[in-house]
Amino acid sequence: LSIHISPGPADFFQSRISGDGLIGEEIKKNQKIAKQVKLNLRDEFKNEITSLEGNTVKATLLTAKGKTTGLEILQGLDHAFKIPYSVTIPGNYILEVFVNETYIFGCPLTISFQRNAQEVLEEQLEKERLERERRETEQRLRQEAEERLRKAREEENYRKEQERQANLAKKQAGLEEKRKAEQAKKREKDEERKKLIAKRLKMQQETERRAEEALRKTEDELRRQWEKKFEAKKKFKRIGGGFVVPFERNPDDDRHPEKN
Repeated sequence: LSIHISPGPADFFQSRISGDGLIGEEIKKNQKIAKQVKLNLRDEFKNEITSLEGNTVKATLLTAKGKTTGLEILQGLDHAFKIPYSVTIPGNYILEVFVNETYIFGCPLTISFQRNAQEVLEEQLEKERLERERRETEQRLRQEAEERLRKAREEENYRKEQERQANLAKKQAGLEEKRKAEQAKKREKDEERKKLIAKRLKMQQETERRAEEALRKTEDELRRQWEKKFEAKKKFKRIGGGFVVPFERNPDDDRHPEKN
């Protein structure tokens, strides 16, 4: 006698999921990990269900990038179903399995696929190396920029100093030219003053000479007049008693007419 019992609708509480697809693992860069979840459907009386007919079963995987991907449910062995999926990006994934619009027991389930520790360490070391190189490059560029700025400042200061020296030399040259012009003008004035003094001295000397000459002429004229006066007198001299006797003149009387 064989009795066949047809199972009822799949029950979310009695159904189970299992397999390596429920466990995360380390994932390397550019690695693809294939996983598979085993699904056993049972009705509320724990009778196994080997067909999806009459039941609504759906599986989704929320990826690390926040994208929901529908998973395919395949017929497996031992009256079970299999739900395969693959992972290429590290992160936490959320597995959701619905039986007749209700989460199966144990869902939603978070499955963590972490980066390979060695790769993480190597990547961290590489990041540190790149960061060190970046800092060194920034420092070198900053030093080069500071050096260029220092040289630019030195060149600007040198240019300003040269300009200042040129302006100072130009100013000194202008002052020297002005001083020379003033000296030349002073010399001209001195020459003019000397000429004027010489002219005045010459005029004074001429005046003195003319005065002396006039005085000499006057003296000569007076002497001639005296000489004529005394020449006109008779060569006689009156003596007492009304007599007049010849008198021999003394030559010195001509030079001293006042004595006569």
